[in-house]
Amino acid sequence: MFPEEGTVGKFRKKMYRGLKKESDYLHNKYASDAGDYGRGEYWTDNEEFAAIYGEVISKDIELDNVYCIPQDQVLPLIYEYETCKMELGAEKRLENATKLTEMFKAKGYSAVLTTQYESPDILGLCIFSK
Repeated sequence: MFPEEGTVGKFRKKMYRGLKKESDYLHNKYASDAGDYGRGEYWTDNEEFAAIYGEVISKDIELDNVYCIPQDQVLPLIYEYETCKMELGAEKRLENATKLTEMFKAKGYSAVLTTQYESPDILGLCIFSK
C-alpha cells in the first residue's frame, strides 16, 4: 500500500536498503551521494538495486504522511535544489539536499516516494529523520 502519484498517504511495504561502512563514491559518511530528493534513509522495493549500495537489509516499513512525487516533478526539484550537480562538490550538494528535506518536512511529510525515477519498475523511498 502506498499513496498514488501526487498525493500524501499511508505507506506499507517490504523495502530494501544497501549499506556499507564507507563510500567509494562521494563522501565517506554516505554510501551513495548527497540525496537526490532529500536527506534521509533511502529504501527501494528492488533488492538487486539496493545491492548496488552495499550489503542489503530488508524491513517492513509503515509510515503516515508519505508524499508520492509526481514523475514530472522529480527532475525539476532535483534541478531547482541542485542535489545532483556534481561540480558543486559533496558538501554543497548535502546542504542543498538538506534544504529540499526541510521544505518537505515543513509540509508535514515523513518521507517522499518516487515511482519510475531509478527505473520504470522501481520505487524509491526517502525517510526523513525526525
